[in-house]
Order: sequence, then structure tokens, then C-alpha cells
Amino acid sequence: MFQIIINNFTRHSCTNRFRSIFARNVSAVANPTIKGGATTTLAKDIVIYKNENQKFIRLVSFFSLSQLGFWGFLSYSTLSLKDVPIPQDTEGLPFYKKINLGDDLHKKFLSGAYATIGYLIFTGGWIYVVRSIRYIILRKGGGTISLVSYHPSGRNAVMDVPINCVSASGSRAAKKSYIPIKVKGRRLFYMLDTDGTFPRPELFDRTVGVHRKFK
Repeated sequence: MFQIIINNFTRHSCTNRFRSIFARNVSAVANPTIKGGATTTLAKDIVIYKNENQKFIRLVSFFSLSQLGFWGFLSYSTLSLKDVPIPQDTEGLPFYKKINLGDDLHKKFLSGAYATIGYLIFTGGWIYVVRSIRYIILRKGGGTISLVSYHPSGRNAVMDVPINCVSASGSRAAKKSYIPIKVKGRRLFYMLDTDGTFPRPELFDRTVGVHRKFK
């Protein structure tokens, strides 16, 4: 009987210890610790990252839109090419004179190719802008962040995300140009420019800068 009591005591002690460790880990995420060991519950919102790069974002937006217009105009103009028959005797002619760009096949192919190029450039620039992080704000309490990204219209796009739904694919110590930030439920990554400012690097490393695996 004494052996049964000892076994039960040991089992419950291990379980309680595991629960205590688990609770401390959850608390460390919800209430980040400041360097030096002092634990703090955030009493107000704190900016843990910012990157003011509005001029470059405007340049990318303008370039993307201008490329869409340029290639779109080129695609439309290609459809108006005249059908100039090729001479039957093509011997001695340069290769470009042996091709009739005015026939329906060539016009449709070139028009589609130009439109595709313009669309891809515009889409790539748009994605870069809307996925570039401008601010990361750690909300009061420490359990949620506000991810503020740029927008081609000049406005900010704000998304509130729980910390456990954010994963960094790199660290500040790696000294790479960008840190990809994955948000659970979103297909593409957000891009964090390491040339930005980290006002509270210890909070960033303990919250957003953690690599998490999502199911």
C-alpha cells in the first residue's frame, strides 16, 4: 500500500511540475520579459519595429503602374499592325524581313505576351508594396501585435494578429537584408527590412522574432 501511495505521489508531482513549466512558457509569451530578468505586463502599446521608407514605396508603386500602362499600350498597338505579305523569293533577305508580324497568329501572340509581361511586373510590385512591413506594434498585455504594412494608395494596411500566429524565418543576428515573416492563414510572407529600426529589440526577439511551426 505504501508503494502505491509513493507511485501516485511521484506521478502527480511530475504532472504538476510539467504544468508549472508549461504555464511559465505561456506566460513568457503573453508577458514578455525585459532584459535583466524583470517580468513586465505591458501597460500600453509599444512599437517594436518601424521602417519609414515611403519614398521608395512610392517609386515602386509608380514604376509598377507605369509598366502596366506601357506594356498594355504596346499590347493594344500590336493588334493594329498591318498584314504585309512576305515575298515569295526570300533568298538574301534579312531574317526579320522573312517574318510577317502583321498576320493574325503573330499579332495575337505578341499582344498576349506584352500584356502578360505588364501584368506580372505590376503584380510583383503590388505584392512587394503590400507585404512590406512599416510598423510592428506590440499591443497592451503582450499577447497581440498589430502588423502595419504599406499600400500603393499611400494608406496603411493594419492587421491584428496573436503572437502565436506569427513566425520569423530568420533572426536579426543573421544580418540579412530581409526577414520573412509568416502569418498563420496567409499564403505569402511579409517582408521585414532589417535596415529598419528596432526600438525594443529584446521584445522583438521574444515575440515576433521567434520561429514557430504551424499545423
